[in-house]
Amino acid sequence: MKKTLLIAALSMAATPAFASKARLSSLGNAEHLSDVQRSFDRPEQVVAHGEYATLELGQSDGSGDLGALTPRAEAGFTKQVSEGNYLGFYFNRQPKALVDTVTQLEGTLPAAFQADGLLTQAFLMDNSFNLLYGSTAGDIAWGANLFYLATDSKTMEQISNTAATADIDVSNRKTNVMGLSLGAATSSWEVDAVIGLQGKSTFNGDNATSPGLQALIDNNDEAALESSGNYTLRGAYKMDNMYYFARYNMGGSKLKVAGNDKLKADKNEIEVGAIHSLKSEGSEFFYGVSYLMTNLKKSTDDAAVKAAVGWNEEKTATAALPLIVGVEADANSWLVLRGSIKHNLPFLSTTKVTTDGSGDADTLGGNTVVSAGAGMKFNKFSIDTLIAAASKGNIGTDAGNFLTNASLTYNF
Repeated sequence: MKKTLLIAALSMAATPAFASKARLSSLGNAEHLSDVQRSFDRPEQVVAHGEYATLELGQSDGSGDLGALTPRAEAGFTKQVSEGNYLGFYFNRQPKALVDTVTQLEGTLPAAFQADGLLTQAFLMDNSFNLLYGSTAGDIAWGANLFYLATDSKTMEQISNTAATADIDVSNRKTNVMGLSLGAATSSWEVDAVIGLQGKSTFNGDNATSPGLQALIDNNDEAALESSGNYTLRGAYKMDNMYYFARYNMGGSKLKVAGNDKLKADKNEIEVGAIHSLKSEGSEFFYGVSYLMTNLKKSTDDAAVKAAVGWNEEKTATAALPLIVGVEADANSWLVLRGSIKHNLPFLSTTKVTTDGSGDADTLGGNTVVSAGAGMKFNKFSIDTLIAAASKGNIGTDAGNFLTNASLTYNF
């Protein structure tokens, strides 16, 4: 009986009919939201969402290049194996932490070295899966999620950048990435952690047509991306209509070529905040604010990279005060509309870039983000989409101006 009441209480905070990246994006990824797509980092939510199968519609050309397919085709399901115990599988997901590991290094390199994303695309990130499990112990719901990605392609391939202005021959593309997330929750609190257990991706590169990239990787040199010490800790406390949360993230990555360190990056974030949620039948309106501090340090001892970037060490310290306002409401029995706005409040929002010990602080630039989406319910099926007009300002019937990032979910 107690287990049933706990599941019911957690389910009230969740929205099992909708389970998608589109829903989270349209609501600004507000911290208090419960969604199937949150279960990977917060596996304690597996119990709340019950049995389902979900498809994230997107591209799938078999290349496996990191970030090359946006959105990516993904799919998974969760089934109850016994009372209160759930087991789930999910395929082809690329965690944000994995993408950030590569892009924060690539973003450091000058355009000549980046070759418009060519370096990022050379690392093969394919054949990933998640194994999820959720259960209850008394008043506590708990869960675990294992992420694993392994590839080994010896085929010689020519990789071109998105602008088709540069290419490189790659072979022996290998990747091994493993991560674990753990979490527990009651009706009043949540705690979870994401831990990077291992992460390394390599390839051999030759015949780069970009002069900058050729200076970095040539003669069939092995390029290696290594991550270390990546983890996220998060906690939340719920009281009446308030949701208080704190999050700490830390991660490091390194780019090596022919066994020599080329570039290192270390990043940590701390965020604390609160969200006030007002719910009524078929609707929720929420608003909140948080304080986010980010520190990113990038360094190099390589003469060629130093000559290109102009420094041995660069530190970026950012403080932001993001405000979020959002709403999700039933328009009728089968249609749900959603929308949100995020904006960094000007006071206490600063950024400072220090190059080899010198730098000045500036006010953080405005970055107002408006998002909107819709969900459609058809018996046990639901479809979620983003409304592209939220960012483009115009509505049309073509794919670029109407509904994007679609997903399909079936609740058993």
